[in-house]
Amino acid sequence: MSLKLLIEDLIEQNAQDFEVAKVIKNNLKEYKASLPDIYLGATGKDFLVKHTKKIDEILSIIYKYILRVSFGSYMPMSSSLPITLIALGSYGREQLSVYSDIDLMLVYKKVDGYNIKPMLEKILYLAWDAGLKLGHRVHEVGELLEVSREDITIKTSLIETRMIVGSKPLWFEVEHKLNKIRADNSDKFISDKLQEMATRHKKFPLDMSINIKESAGGLRDVHTLFWILNSMKKIKNLKEMIGQIYNEDEFKEYRASIEYLYRVRNALHLLSTKKNDKIELQLLPDLVNIMKYTHKSSQSAELALSTTIIKHQNIIYSLTQIFINRFLNKSSFESFDISKGYERVDFALVDNLKHTATKERDFLKIKKLLNQDKIINTIYMMYYASKLGAFVNPIKKAIHLAQFDGYHQYPVGIHSMQTLYAVENIEDDYILQIYNSLGIEQKALLKLVALTHDSGKGRVKDHSVVGAKLFRVYAKKIGFSDEMVSIGANLILYHTQMSTTIYKQDIYSQKVILKFIGQVKNELNLKLLYILTYADIVSVDKKLYNNNPSFMLKELYLASLSAL
Repeated sequence: MSLKLLIEDLIEQNAQDFEVAKVIKNNLKEYKASLPDIYLGATGKDFLVKHTKKIDEILSIIYKYILRVSFGSYMPMSSSLPITLIALGSYGREQLSVYSDIDLMLVYKKVDGYNIKPMLEKILYLAWDAGLKLGHRVHEVGELLEVSREDITIKTSLIETRMIVGSKPLWFEVEHKLNKIRADNSDKFISDKLQEMATRHKKFPLDMSINIKESAGGLRDVHTLFWILNSMKKIKNLKEMIGQIYNEDEFKEYRASIEYLYRVRNALHLLSTKKNDKIELQLLPDLVNIMKYTHKSSQSAELALSTTIIKHQNIIYSLTQIFINRFLNKSSFESFDISKGYERVDFALVDNLKHTATKERDFLKIKKLLNQDKIINTIYMMYYASKLGAFVNPIKKAIHLAQFDGYHQYPVGIHSMQTLYAVENIEDDYILQIYNSLGIEQKALLKLVALTHDSGKGRVKDHSVVGAKLFRVYAKKIGFSDEMVSIGANLILYHTQMSTTIYKQDIYSQKVILKFIGQVKNELNLKLLYILTYADIVSVDKKLYNNNPSFMLKELYLASLSAL
């Protein structure tokens, strides 16, 4: 029997509120038990919509029940009673996750003929007794604008609303108020939302603590785009802006990544049986199973799944920035010059590069780029434009590769770019002197090695061996001499050797030093390896390069230099 009919029977029996709450609670429990089966048929946005509709059904039944018991045979038409139940936040967007709070707003209008507030209280109490986890607000319609000015979080929740049940005339009045709220100081609202996003990105970077909602490129970025467009354009969903801010193909790419994150988030909630947006190692095997994820490569399904999530978050991050940039008309008339070192990351240029075909002559300009003093921002723009793998081919397959090794904090691509940043921004004075003694060609080589030193990861063979082979082919193709190619390949082959030696061997042993310099071969290689080792450690965490490793690395360098 449906929940609606069960409640009807209870009304006829003059049942108490607690009996009604118990029936609803049992129905909700049975529904939650069926969620894994529902997930198999509707994993992404459809799953969220179905869950949203279920909560709508329960709240509508509670509302109508309270009206029936309050008015008996004299119940007025629903449009005549000045109460409306309104969904807010993710519930308002029909994106309510299973274990997220149900953001509900009860709006009423003061009418002398009705004693409204006791009915509102009964609705809330019955919902709580039935087991609904409500985040609620109760407001008189006339105070909505004033309330929205109290806090940006309140305004944000108010602009993404949807009527569940109640008086339609009152809802029309609410919508009129909401349009005023959207227009109220909208420039400051957008500015605050952009600052809020920037702050969140610093707190939750795209590292190995993957957060589906809060990380850079997570679902919160999508929400921010929606809030900005909703406040200015009054849109109900992002699809309405196709042809205005983005074309259909761009939106499909964006929507596909959003859908994938929905699938993952829904699965996380089901597995955790609580609100959980973080990819935890112990959940990965179960996550692979519930998502029916398989992978044919040498990578494990768990690693491949994590890498796919990172890839989609990168797409969402870059496209969100591009779309916001377009909407705010922060365009650039400068074409992207692949051989230039830019001073900052400009998403107008990222946009240009993303939609520019990669040509052979542009590919060969990488060598000129490497000769520039500071290239890290240019590299980041290639990364955000999804072109880094096209221009720096060795890293293509590893660029989004997850690293759950207990040491690295970032995926391979981001770690590699941070290693390059560390090379260009050396903070150790002694190592900086060594770097400044290098020629332009040697610095260029070191930058390319920093960017590709982990390119062999994710393969069956040792990543240093694979990476050295990939480097040889690529470095020669873009114009490095045979001598420089050999030096670079050797650096990648032994890029972990210096740190391994200081941590695992006696660096004051002549035998250890002789073995080490047998791999390094000459003074130039030693200098380059010393700088690379420093950058590799610092890129993981500056705190790792403390007094002990910095002292030991310098001791190993000086002992090896003397032996050479």
